[in-house]
Amino acid sequence: SYADLVRDCIAVEGNIAGRTVTEKEMADAAYGKRILSVTLPLSFGQSVVVADGAVAAIEAMEGTDEMIRRAGSILSGAGGVVVKMMRPDQDERFDIPTVGADTLRNMAAAGLSCLAVEAGRTIIIHPREFSSVARELSIAVEGISR
Repeated sequence: SYADLVRDCIAVEGNIAGRTVTEKEMADAAYGKRILSVTLPLSFGQSVVVADGAVAAIEAMEGTDEMIRRAGSILSGAGGVVVKMMRPDQDERFDIPTVGADTLRNMAAAGLSCLAVEAGRTIIIHPREFSSVARELSIAVEGISR
């Protein structure tokens, strides 16, 4: 499986990179996870941005980076959590949730403070660079379970 080939790039559960997640961010991540549990089976919304217990943006065909930019324009730098998970029916041979340093840079530009990704089912591109950028930008990156 892909997980065997890129074992060092698969998100683990708990703190992955950057600073420690806050209680408020964990609450927003938990809410985002609940939202995705409804949208993912409908084949949309692989990612969502939650701020202060409210959905600011949900991913459609535009992709994660554009959703992040849109959320930033809505929230005006007020913070927020990006939650990214895999659809239950997603073909892992072709379409695996992926994040990288550019994801973090886009989040920082949008004023978002935390990235929560599904542990065991998300690939982190260039993990060392990713960790370095997360620290530099003070973004919390957390691996969450389904």
